[in-house]
Amino acid sequence: GGVYSLLPAASGERCLMRHGRAPRGEGDAASPGTSPRFQRDQQRGSVSGKQPSTPRSNNGGSPNSVEILEGAWPMALVGSCTQQVLSRGADVSVAVGMKRKELAAKVFEHVRGLEGELSNIWNSADPDHNGIIDLSEFREALLNSNLFSSDDFSGEEVNIMLNFVTHKGWGEVQEPELAKFCAIMTLLRMEKDRWEDWIMQRGQSQDTVHKLLKELNGHERVALCEADWVVELMSSCGASLENQSFALCASIAYWTLYSTSRGGLLREKLIMRLELEQSFGIGCVRFVLLLLLFGLFANGLHRNSKAGPCRGIYDNLVALYSLDEVEKANSWNDVRSYLVRFSEASSALAPLSQRYFNDGQELDLLVQQQTFDSSVTLSDSSLWLGTGFTLQVWLLLENGTVPPAGGLPIFRRALAAAGKSADLSCISWNFPPSFSYGAHDYGSRTPNNITRRMEEHIAARYPVEEERRVNSDFREYESMRMHTLVINATKATFYINEATLIGTFDLPRPVTDCAGGVTQVGAPGLTLAALAFIPKVLTPREVAETFQQGTLLSNTGYSIKYQKVPMLAGFDLVNSMGEMDRITSKDDKKEASFEVQAAAALSALAVTNPLPTLVPYSNDSLVPTKGVDPTLNFNSWTLFDRPVYTSKLSNIMMDGDVLPKMIATSGFSISAWLKFRAADNGFLLARAVPMADGTWSGTSDMCWHIYVGGGTTTFEFKSSNSGVVGAKILIDDTASPADESFQGKSFRHFFFQVDPTASGNPLTVCIDGVCDDPYRTITPTSGWTPADCETVADINSRFPDETSKNVAFDRAKFWVAQRPPGQWWYTGLIKNFKVYDKALSRAEIKTLFENDPDPEDPSKTLKETQGCKSSSELRDDAAFADEFGHDCYWYYQSRIAGLSNCDRSPSAQARCPVACLSVEQCWQSSGNDVAVSASIWNQQHEFRSQGPWGTTCVAKSTTAEKEAIKCGLNAPLNPEGCAHLGMKKCGPQDCSKFENDTAGLLECLGDVAWLSKGATPSPHRFMPCAEIVRTNEPTCAWDDSELDTVAAAIAETTEWSFQFWFETIYSTSCLHPQLRFLDGDGFTFSYLAGWLEVVVDPPSGTGCNKNTWLSHALHGTKANGYPQVSEADVPVAPNFPKPGEKHLVVMGRTADGLVTLQYDADSDTDNAKQNGGLPPTKADRNFLRVINILGDVRLSSMVLKNRVPTSGAISMTRYSELASMQQRRGAEPTLKDQVERKLARVVNTFTERTLMVAPPVLMQSRWRASDCPWQFSDRVIQTFYDMGVARQCNEPYTCKDYSAANIFQCAAGADTSLFFGMSSEEIMGRQVYFEFLTTITDFPIVVRRKVAGGPLEVMRTEDFLDTLTEYVEAVGIYYSAEFGIATRLQIVFQVVDGSIEGSYDISHLVTLTGDDLFEFIVTGVSFFVVQGLLLLDNFKLAQVVWKSWRTDLGSIKYDIGIVLLDFSLQLLSVVYFVIAYTSAEDSGPLAEKYIGNLQNVDWSSPFVTFDEKKTSFKMMLEALSISITQAMNINGIGMAIALLMFLRVIMATDAHPRIALITSTLTQAGSDMVHFFLLFGLVLWGFAIVGSWRFGNTRSDMKDVITAMKTQIDAILGPPGALPVFTGGGEDLAYIFFVVVLHFVNFFFLVNFFLAIVVDAFTKTVRSLELNDTEMDIVSDTIEQIYMTAKSWCLWWPPSKKVVRELKRTDRRYLNAEDLASEGYGFSSLEHAKTFFDHYTRHDFILQELEKPGGDDRVAADEFVVLQTKVKAMSRMLENIGHHQNSGCSRPLSRAATGGTHFALADADKEDAVRIPVPANVAPAPASQGPGDGAIAEQLAQMRAEVQEARLEAAVDREIISKDRETLLQMAQALNKDREQCMQLMEVATRLLHATQAAQSAATMHDVQASLERHINEAASMRKAMEPIHATVRSAPSTQAEHRGVDGAEGSTVPLVASPRQSAAAPVASQATGGSTSTSVNGKPSFMAKLKGH
Repeated sequence: GGVYSLLPAASGERCLMRHGRAPRGEGDAASPGTSPRFQRDQQRGSVSGKQPSTPRSNNGGSPNSVEILEGAWPMALVGSCTQQVLSRGADVSVAVGMKRKELAAKVFEHVRGLEGELSNIWNSADPDHNGIIDLSEFREALLNSNLFSSDDFSGEEVNIMLNFVTHKGWGEVQEPELAKFCAIMTLLRMEKDRWEDWIMQRGQSQDTVHKLLKELNGHERVALCEADWVVELMSSCGASLENQSFALCASIAYWTLYSTSRGGLLREKLIMRLELEQSFGIGCVRFVLLLLLFGLFANGLHRNSKAGPCRGIYDNLVALYSLDEVEKANSWNDVRSYLVRFSEASSALAPLSQRYFNDGQELDLLVQQQTFDSSVTLSDSSLWLGTGFTLQVWLLLENGTVPPAGGLPIFRRALAAAGKSADLSCISWNFPPSFSYGAHDYGSRTPNNITRRMEEHIAARYPVEEERRVNSDFREYESMRMHTLVINATKATFYINEATLIGTFDLPRPVTDCAGGVTQVGAPGLTLAALAFIPKVLTPREVAETFQQGTLLSNTGYSIKYQKVPMLAGFDLVNSMGEMDRITSKDDKKEASFEVQAAAALSALAVTNPLPTLVPYSNDSLVPTKGVDPTLNFNSWTLFDRPVYTSKLSNIMMDGDVLPKMIATSGFSISAWLKFRAADNGFLLARAVPMADGTWSGTSDMCWHIYVGGGTTTFEFKSSNSGVVGAKILIDDTASPADESFQGKSFRHFFFQVDPTASGNPLTVCIDGVCDDPYRTITPTSGWTPADCETVADINSRFPDETSKNVAFDRAKFWVAQRPPGQWWYTGLIKNFKVYDKALSRAEIKTLFENDPDPEDPSKTLKETQGCKSSSELRDDAAFADEFGHDCYWYYQSRIAGLSNCDRSPSAQARCPVACLSVEQCWQSSGNDVAVSASIWNQQHEFRSQGPWGTTCVAKSTTAEKEAIKCGLNAPLNPEGCAHLGMKKCGPQDCSKFENDTAGLLECLGDVAWLSKGATPSPHRFMPCAEIVRTNEPTCAWDDSELDTVAAAIAETTEWSFQFWFETIYSTSCLHPQLRFLDGDGFTFSYLAGWLEVVVDPPSGTGCNKNTWLSHALHGTKANGYPQVSEADVPVAPNFPKPGEKHLVVMGRTADGLVTLQYDADSDTDNAKQNGGLPPTKADRNFLRVINILGDVRLSSMVLKNRVPTSGAISMTRYSELASMQQRRGAEPTLKDQVERKLARVVNTFTERTLMVAPPVLMQSRWRASDCPWQFSDRVIQTFYDMGVARQCNEPYTCKDYSAANIFQCAAGADTSLFFGMSSEEIMGRQVYFEFLTTITDFPIVVRRKVAGGPLEVMRTEDFLDTLTEYVEAVGIYYSAEFGIATRLQIVFQVVDGSIEGSYDISHLVTLTGDDLFEFIVTGVSFFVVQGLLLLDNFKLAQVVWKSWRTDLGSIKYDIGIVLLDFSLQLLSVVYFVIAYTSAEDSGPLAEKYIGNLQNVDWSSPFVTFDEKKTSFKMMLEALSISITQAMNINGIGMAIALLMFLRVIMATDAHPRIALITSTLTQAGSDMVHFFLLFGLVLWGFAIVGSWRFGNTRSDMKDVITAMKTQIDAILGPPGALPVFTGGGEDLAYIFFVVVLHFVNFFFLVNFFLAIVVDAFTKTVRSLELNDTEMDIVSDTIEQIYMTAKSWCLWWPPSKKVVRELKRTDRRYLNAEDLASEGYGFSSLEHAKTFFDHYTRHDFILQELEKPGGDDRVAADEFVVLQTKVKAMSRMLENIGHHQNSGCSRPLSRAATGGTHFALADADKEDAVRIPVPANVAPAPASQGPGDGAIAEQLAQMRAEVQEARLEAAVDREIISKDRETLLQMAQALNKDREQCMQLMEVATRLLHATQAAQSAATMHDVQASLERHINEAASMRKAMEPIHATVRSAPSTQAEHRGVDGAEGSTVPLVASPRQSAAAPVASQATGGSTSTSVNGKPSFMAKLKGH
């Protein structure tokens, strides 16, 4: 309950003392005579008289009970102030040493031995035995005793000694003081001389005394203030030098014996030290854990981010793409140029780009849009056809253009530049969709049906069906459409637009290129764009993506561009055309010569053989001639015998009864020879009955009729049943072979017959004697037999009665060459038109056909003279030559040329029926020629000899190895022959086990070969079996799927033939070709070579057969030894085949056993039945397995038939194919080379570190076009447009699609309409138009729709960016395979304030796999371990906080914040680490998913549609962007958490004050920094506003306020930054002024202000650190902490918290081991407590105050702790008083209800009411007392209670406040706010004083006054103590609140703590009751004066 004060020391320094009462003010206690008690004693006249006994407490002489002596002092005493000194320094010792304790023990032992004597002395002095005597009595008793002699002590010295006796009441002394006096005297007797000698030797000074005390104490722990106290005690006890010396020794003795230590340890310091150690221990652990946690967290972040590799990728991309140039773009042209460079640079990162794969054969044949007036020739370029290719083009058909039958060529490789060959195409892609090709190696023998050219032609039906339903016209008239032709080895497919299928067609044969072809593009009427050749087969999906994207996405993704093929111009074109002219000039001359000759011959024939004129015949009453037919000897009715010509001008009718009718038992027959003249023919004969009125209605009038020609031949009867056709035969004559069709060149025999007795088939129709054919349809009678007119139900039903019927039948007619009523006429010649009245047999019909005589030449049959011929009868005379020397082939050419030479030459017609086509083939007579056939090849092949045995071709269903094995296995055994030929292996060889081992197979077979029987077989007729493998050429393998059918037919007919064309490639004088044909056994059943001679190729042979006869030989049966049975031979010499000449060869065997050969026009046959005949052919595909070709020849497709063609058929083949064959120069390269040859590409090594895994994309957002905000702007634009039209688009120019939009477009709002054929879509949170970058940068045009549903139009990609573009973003995705990092590069160009601003961002998605992931996991595990430890630590702190929640909330607010912060950080870091781990664990799969899917979109995949690719790409791009953004967000959150964690680590440095500089400095500077940054922001904002307004129009760094503020900050951090004062460019004075002012204010003021705040805060922090003496340094405290912790664990000390808690509960200032052991601190024994005590006595700062110069501040700080405790208590009291006053005193302060022993400062009924004990001398006010006395007493008690409460709370609050020294100044500042309440308290105190003066009880008034005076004295002490602290507080800005003074004056200012000078000078205001003013009381300053002064 004591207080602190600052006591003056003799040396001028101050020591902090603790005592029982506050000292008096200066001068108040100068002498005993000044005390009120002494004055009262003087008035009573008795200073030393004994007073009545009063109740007193027995203090037992304890130093702690010493109080101020208020009684009279004996005049003999030297020092009247000694008692006061004693009272304030009784426990002045810092620590009592062992030496001192031993000395005291000796003294006290001696005194205990004198107890009896002392008792006697006391009893003599206290006769009434009340335990109390006067001081004079005490002195007298001492002097009269025998304890001390006069030698030892003089009376003066005894008087001095009496100063050390404690007085009570009126100078009364208690018995224990005698023992004290005796102890002091004993010690003086023992040590006084030694002490005096010590002092004399060293000089009498404070330092000497200090050293002596240390020597007496036994150790150094003696404070200087103890020596001060001894000296002060000495000074107050004596005056003379001798007395002073004795007084000094007595003071030392008293100090030695009774000035005990302050409990050994200073309680406050011990608490502070324990709390420091506790907080440092906890804080140190927490700091280490947080530091470890931060380190592990940062390590995890680092491992998870791969910062180094990411930086490397960043630097590489910046350098590669020159990203520094992005910000330099100022216009959309700059942007486009940069994007082009960006696209080109991207190829360096695309591993599949042309930078790394050169020599691509993708060709841009036409890039820009072009309208053609004629075809354009391109430079010579080879087309790499390979196994397939694709052609694509955008096409528009000009209005009025009508494509021809073959189509308009889009792209064409012409066979020649001029002449007839120029019309032929090696490759021709046409519109409407069709494809012509192969004129150079045509596989067919006839022109195609569409173009009529000797080339393959396939055409699709176009428009497609769904379009045709809407409009049959081509859509290409309206808009451009993309056409695609895809060619592979077997099929051609046509597409339009998005792979809409037009049609897929089988190719007759593979497409090859030709040598010397002319490449042409376009045709008149076509507009083409983007014509491309792609040397691979595109899938429909790839076609679709090309349509939508402009190219394949694989090209887009990997920066693959096509090679541009230039057009020929100028001399190049002339030279090219000249070269082609020279090539074709020879053919042109030949054609010109032929035309001249043909024209001359035609003119001559026209004179000699004019064409006859035909006159139509008519006879409406024809009567047939009845007679006997000479051929059959039957009755017949002849209508015409000689030729009659009928047409629509003819009218031939007969009565209905002139010819036989059909009756039930017999029918009739009709025979006629017809020669047609019109394609559409009509009715030959019909019997009809008119209507009842005699009119003819039409077909319903006919009873039966015959219709011929016109596509059908019909013989139809009506039935006797109504509405039913009786019988009908319909022959589809168009289905017959073309050779048998009715062409008007020969008379054809038609025979019609009805036989009612044949109920199943009563009708018969025969043509050329053939009554059965596959082209007729027979309608059965189904029970209704055919009927004639008389019985036809439909005819009879028309007449109402019999009369009308008879009349009608009388009018019945036969209509000849027409039908009623005169329609559908037959046009042509009729001969031998006869009717028989019976049905003929088939034999009779055949006889009639073959033997019917010609009426014009009865000696010959009509068939012989003018009838048709069978195929075997058609043969041209090879020796024929007309009068001009022309042969049959010449006539064929003239006929093909459209000349009528054959028609004019009867001799040519007769001798060249094949060439002139002058005779028709009879019906079904070509049956022998209509054979089952199969093509061995479907195109021309070039064979280059691969060895002595030439080249071997094998069927596709087998292999060369299999056939060789069978050959060896079936080889005949002929040892003699083998020996003759030198063969090492002879006979069968089973090599089947080597089928898959080529080398083993060849070794096994050796030279085994088939041999004919005999000792000397002819060599080379059979080839060695091994050569089948060696010479095999895979490209000439043929499709033998049809061979089974043909072979079966051959086995059935026993007839076969091979037909082919050949051309020798090099030789000019050798026999060619030489062929072998092998069957499935390896047997060479046929060969073609020289007569009896086969010559093999080099090196075994010459390769040139000089034989002049070409022979076709067959080998016989096995039983006969495979002999050569026969051969057909044709001479070829001396005209051996030469290069460029084409020759036709047909070889075979007939059913009647003939071997045949025809070479061009020469033919030969031979009997194959000799030598045992021929073996049977195989009936399956084993008929032919291998073909062996010797020499270098070119062979056409080879046709195998089951028939041998007639000579006429062969001649026709030769005539028809020879011209085209001459034009076929063959494929270049050959098919073999085309298929097998691969284009070698130059592959460069990829050198970059990052891979581009997806095509860069371009996203654009646009504004909507609108009128300009100012109408004048629209007029300006319109004026420019009008001027452009007038000046630039006037005659002769025209500007298509030119509008005002080409000049400028104002924008308004976002545009979401169609743009560049695209709809806007939301991607990555923005509405944009999505496009692949290379589409815009690499292609000049795209073809798309400008408006939805509109036509496709050509768009220039350079128009992609225009004035309506708002935002453009280019995005690239990259992957580092080395580090597993996915990177996104974003380049953004945006319109800001009318200018283009560019920026870029590079973000990464880092993957952790393998070791990286493992290390991250290890880091994570360590992180969670530390998290667990930190969590336990936080829980401990949380428990402490929870326990202190209700009891001490104010002191744990900081701890609450720390707990919450740590828990939050732990939770955040754990959540983040879990997320980071999950992200890291998923990063590999995510990267694999995103990058893999982006890469595996498979841009080149034919199975993924364009939309799927694009959608997948966008999804992956968005997903990857989202993941990258999430990763960046996670990294951002991680950075925030890391920074917070690092700040928490910094905060954790407050574990020790020495390392808490940052936190303490920030705390000190916090308020000032807030105000500074407010000012700083205001200044920046102001300058930014001015700068952006004044200079934003010219400087981009000041374009807006935010940018200007950023620029200022940069300038502050690195002056002058972007704001130099002078740039050397003629600065504006305004700019210079602005920049100078800005830099001056920002740099010279604001920056220095900030530094000043920081320095000042740091200075205060250091100063407060120096005031704390309980800490050492961080190293020492750490060592001490470790030592203390270890010692605490070893010795089981109680927890520091418990010790501190108990220390705070006691009011002891000092503690020793006994105190610690006895007062519940938790020590088990005294010895246990001594270990704790001894540990802390090692620290001087706990035992004593540090003494050093300038210590006043430190002492002041300690005193300020005490002062602040009192202030806090006073503040609480004031709050209660203020609450009481504010409540209107409705609840006066009153005693509690519990017996009236306590006063309540709050509501008495509340649990937390503060109850104050009532002083014993304050009696309760009687109930009868008036308001005056009761109120006064109660208020007085309340005041006391409040003061007591303040003291009680001070003990607790003092410890709480000392815990945080940094808050002291803040609390001092808080006092300013309570000044007014303090003054109000003083006014209340004043009112209480006046009330007290009016009280009746003088004794009570005296006590109250004394108590109040003590409070005033304490306030004065407080004021004095606060003077230095207040000086420190005043060093920082402080605010003094204006308030009302105590005297009620307005405007007076009272400082927080007044200085002594201020107190002395303070005005003393009058304060009176009833108007009087009291300034003094009994001659002293009045209480009010003191109160007001203070």
